[in-house]
Amino acid sequence: MGLEGRFDATLWEKSIYLDRLPYIGITSYFCLLLIVFSLNRQNIWESTQQISASKNELVEAQAVAQIGSWTHDILTNRHMSSEMFHIYGRKLKTCTRLP
Repeated sequence: MGLEGRFDATLWEKSIYLDRLPYIGITSYFCLLLIVFSLNRQNIWESTQQISASKNELVEAQAVAQIGSWTHDILTNRHMSSEMFHIYGRKLKTCTRLP
């Protein structure tokens, strides 16, 4: 019997490898996207926690020093801090403008 009827294992292995390569690439790309998404979500969560802590510290510092602050908001025209409401003797939910 000649070599022409013999099974070539290396050709078969290459064929299997080339058939599976796109699926391996797609799976690897999906895993990379999942990792990036998770890291981004974690960074956003940590940033949100830091902002919340900073706001709480600002409120506490304003109450101790008895000073308030206000910012200009285009939609509501102005926004006063809770300490500013306390200084002017107004309720927090009823007024958004300086006197």
